[in-house]
Amino acid sequence: MKRTWYKAAATLAFCAVMSTRAFAQDSAARQLLDEADAAYARGDFAKAARAYDRAIKSAPKDVSPEGYGKRASIFAIEKHYQDGLRWITGVAEGQYPDHVAIREQKAVVLAGLPGRQKDAVDVAELVVKDKPDSSTSHKIIGDFYFGARGKPERVALA
Repeated sequence: MKRTWYKAAATLAFCAVMSTRAFAQDSAARQLLDEADAAYARGDFAKAARAYDRAIKSAPKDVSPEGYGKRASIFAIEKHYQDGLRWITGVAEGQYPDHVAIREQKAVVLAGLPGRQKDAVDVAELVVKDKPDSSTSHKIIGDFYFGARGKPERVALA
């Protein structure tokens, strides 16, 4: 009985470790992603972008969709919306065409481009179907429809 428990525990531990290593199996790519994540957390977005770009270039399949999503978010943070859209459609969607992490950032960069708000809403609505708790996508949708209605009239309180 003890041996069976030991084997099961060892198997579970192995699976847990391997699941965290499903992406970025290449040690250089893993190191770049760790560096990128640390820089992102510190708010050093230029350094994070360079590290994400190097990791993606060196081992594109080893970078998770969330890694691509973080890289895409830097374009929005820095307000480089056109460059962000070009990168998402040319790089991120090439690797993960229908992933919610990529779509969410695509909605954000589209919302930042003049005249592309309806496109942003269309993408945000797809995001909400897959990720109902996406506050960013709900905000994009709400801002668009609120703006389309105009500002509500003030109601006098008696």
